[in-house]
Amino acid sequence: SSSSAWSGVGVLSLIVLLLNLSLPVHAMQRLLLSAACAGSAAALRLAKDAPPLSVADSYGNYWSAARGSSLFHGMSPLVGPRFERNEQVDNTSKLWAFDHPVHAFHSIPLGVVVDGEKNVYVTMDTTLFKLSPNSTILWEWWPDHKDNWITTAPALEGDKLYLTTSNGKVWAISARDGAEVWTKKIAHRNNITDRGIMGVQDGMLIATFNSTEDYEYEQDHGGNGFVGAFSSENGDLKWMMKPLAPTSSFAPCFPGDGTVVFQDREGTAYSHELKTGKQRWVMVGEADTFTRGFPVVANGIVYTVISNVSSPRGYKDEVDGHSPGWLTARNVADGSLVWRKHLDMPPDSTPVVGRLPGRSELSIVQPTGYTRQNGTTAIYAFDALTGEEQWTFEGPELKQRLAAGIEETTFARFLGFASEVEPKAGPWGSPLIDAAGTVYVGGQDGYLYTLRDENLDGTISGINELSYIDTGLAPLNINSPAIIPGMFLFPHMSTVVSFKSPEVPLA
Repeated sequence: SSSSAWSGVGVLSLIVLLLNLSLPVHAMQRLLLSAACAGSAAALRLAKDAPPLSVADSYGNYWSAARGSSLFHGMSPLVGPRFERNEQVDNTSKLWAFDHPVHAFHSIPLGVVVDGEKNVYVTMDTTLFKLSPNSTILWEWWPDHKDNWITTAPALEGDKLYLTTSNGKVWAISARDGAEVWTKKIAHRNNITDRGIMGVQDGMLIATFNSTEDYEYEQDHGGNGFVGAFSSENGDLKWMMKPLAPTSSFAPCFPGDGTVVFQDREGTAYSHELKTGKQRWVMVGEADTFTRGFPVVANGIVYTVISNVSSPRGYKDEVDGHSPGWLTARNVADGSLVWRKHLDMPPDSTPVVGRLPGRSELSIVQPTGYTRQNGTTAIYAFDALTGEEQWTFEGPELKQRLAAGIEETTFARFLGFASEVEPKAGPWGSPLIDAAGTVYVGGQDGYLYTLRDENLDGTISGINELSYIDTGLAPLNINSPAIIPGMFLFPHMSTVVSFKSPEVPLA
């Protein structure tokens, strides 16, 4: 049997063989881990066996959630644009920029989705817009009263958009004309500080909420206390659960095996059967920590994040858990630990998995940093299967009190009845990896960065590896770029910018 093949004798024999071959340490790690997984009932798929990316989903939609396809968050088979270093936005291949039509800073963009005709759906906390490919407004939709806000970046399934609002409702909106398909009151309220991403898979919606008639949950530091699954057909509640800690920036992941995986703000990871809600496994995080980061699933592994912002920079204590942050890789089938990395700064954003230049194996890229004046930032790349560090980018320090564009636009958001006048931007937005291995990510300094370790020297430097443009506005941590044929979209604080990009996938 496979378990007997991976016996103590088999382990010793393989180790002796690897030592005789004089392989590098990381190569031995990869072979040992691969052999161990192959002999496990819950085997991980190797990087070379990862399924191919698709330009569109099964409905023909190009970008169906805030981070792309439900199965490939943050990865794209298309190539994004290249920028000159410190290029001004208006001097780039910009196609258009969309602001709220009443006032540029009245609302807070949560994310974009794109249908098969390249219509762009821009979700702000006050309004949902459908734009033509050249940014003409085709329709707009508002929540049912002015003191009610959109709390999730929507998901697009077929011709319906799904989202939640702060008055405790979940909505299905027609993508054709913006009409209400159905709405269900699921909670007394949803917390506006738990801005997350709606998940939809196999006819099921996954979202968070704060309290119901049967379950009261109140706490002082934001977040939602319950996770629920609903029918995408009519909004009926199918199951619900209460995580060990509130959620923050909730974003469910769908491994494609009939389960849903998510984490709470303390880094506890959960796996449940999508249809029934039956718990597969739970792996406890670190108590009294807080992250706005959220997980990603790729290659049979779920990657979760934990931030300990009270820990000093660079301090890594493996005994009492005072590291500023951790990135943890677990087998998506049973939650077993694959590897865990201590980070020098809090990972207050989501990781992304993809293939980087010069590497055949999958890598995982994790933004980190401190959200405060003079706060330092960095982005790390690791081997997705072993956790071996591949490169580091030392990011900028925040020079002012708040992230770029927030303080200057506070009064406009007050006038526009935005959900927050000073929204909490993290050190980085959500990163994206294109087909050429370029990492795109927005920073709290208002710059959009592109990163490539061309010479594999472990650092990002030089004009061939680092470029950036000044957008003037920081992204939220859930704001991710999107790539569709011919168009690269970047949502950030108050604006969505569209750039020209190649039409066809990388050959």
